[in-house]
Amino acid sequence: MLTKIIKANILKRNYINYLYSFVGNESNQIVATTVLDTVKNLKARASGADSMKLSWKKVPGVLYYEVYRLDRKSGEYVLLENAKRVSKNSYIDTGLYPSTQYSYKVIGVTAQGVRTGTLAQIQSAAGVTKPPKK
Repeated sequence: MLTKIIKANILKRNYINYLYSFVGNESNQIVATTVLDTVKNLKARASGADSMKLSWKKVPGVLYYEVYRLDRKSGEYVLLENAKRVSKNSYIDTGLYPSTQYSYKVIGVTAQGVRTGTLAQIQSAAGVTKPPKK
């Protein structure tokens, strides 16, 4: 008889093994493997001169999303401070410069803390903010 999930481990990329405990069985057994999709259909579009609206397809099994923006100086994607635990499949990034291109990546995270891939595996989306109003 199944009693509980003890832990979920990532094997490689986005495969997860669930480790279950059974009543009357002293050993734990891996009895299920789940494959998580990466975030897909990420779109970025200007929602103002200083903001960008991001949207993406919801990933089954994901509890929240992390939104990353490309830092032009370092050339690396940086987790946005206000977008560490986005519960919806959209986000508005504010405080941006007008008429400027920004690039983003989004990673889903499960309740067990497993990410839906690495930044290197995920497609980016870019958009340009609107020009300032005159």
